[in-house]
Amino acid sequence: MKIDVYQKLKSTLEKYVSKVNLVTAYNSDNRYNIPIDTCPVGDSLRERIRGLACNFEKNLLLKRELCNEMNHGVGNCALNFWIIREWGGIKSYKVSKTNQERIMSFWDNLTKGRDVGLQTISSLSKVSSFAAPLSYFVFDSRVAFSLNWLLRKAGATTDYFPMPSGRNKLTNHCNLVGVLRNENKAFISNQDAYKSYCRLIVKLYKDIYPGGKEPYILEMLLFQLAPVIIYNEFKNEFEGTDFFCEHKQESRNNGEDMFQIEEFMNCSIKGRRVNYGSLITVGKDKIYVLVGSLQRALYCEVLFSTNRKQPNPLQSELLKKGFQLKGGRYPYFIKKFSVEQEKDVRCLYESIISEIRPQTKK
Repeated sequence: MKIDVYQKLKSTLEKYVSKVNLVTAYNSDNRYNIPIDTCPVGDSLRERIRGLACNFEKNLLLKRELCNEMNHGVGNCALNFWIIREWGGIKSYKVSKTNQERIMSFWDNLTKGRDVGLQTISSLSKVSSFAAPLSYFVFDSRVAFSLNWLLRKAGATTDYFPMPSGRNKLTNHCNLVGVLRNENKAFISNQDAYKSYCRLIVKLYKDIYPGGKEPYILEMLLFQLAPVIIYNEFKNEFEGTDFFCEHKQESRNNGEDMFQIEEFMNCSIKGRRVNYGSLITVGKDKIYVLVGSLQRALYCEVLFSTNRKQPNPLQSELLKKGFQLKGGRYPYFIKKFSVEQEKDVRCLYESIISEIRPQTKK
């Protein structure tokens, strides 16, 4: 990052420090209560946490001390899954041998300086943030949203962070990635993003909090800035444009007729590099509509994960549109474009979404 951009970023972030009272934020939201009764730690640490009245202080104590319970690593399977599922609230992350192996592999690659990528980073980074709290930090859609917005305010043209997928109003309402791409901003690669993010947090913390010894406070600040302060700034600038919509997530649930759209941007989905896309749930069927980059080209892909015995009616329409059928048990359809055809890809993507939506309203 250029020195002048870094200095502007630091100055911009310093102005936000006084806008967020972390103690008040943590105490006013029950989501920050630590489920200490289920935490597989020693009685001493459990009682010390219980003895604190402030949620913010409880979380700080956990950050300071849990690394000792973890032996500064990720070999404690019970603690790993407690961090992700109970403390982090990601109940969908299954307790399994396979997922423990993924955690171990991520940690091994991270500590040995190898590429770690961004697949399930919101979950995996939670574990690393406790195993080594002075070096690694939670990286999710909210933190990336805050940092990218602040980088934009600082006038950066490069070094923007890929946005992990999320299910909050930021990713549903604010197309910040679209704004940045429209302004020809350049992103850090997925392989380097997490390590670059951790280095930046450490450097910013040292400069903003001289003499401080808890860099994770800066990550906690970025997390709190996103849903209110920065969200409102984004809304004020882009309300009335295609980059902002307060109703991007549709949902209807009537048993078998359940219908839901979840949007995501700039992430990895089922091993694919995705610029933007949607997961559409129709009853028991799941349909991914993805747009991504592939060897100096763009692609639009529709992936079916379904229990249907008969092909989805949309599949024949995709063939008519020039898609190629790939895959086996779970078929996917793909169509490639040149990089100059970005608008054509977006139009195709939106037309497919609109074709799926009416099928649920008959």
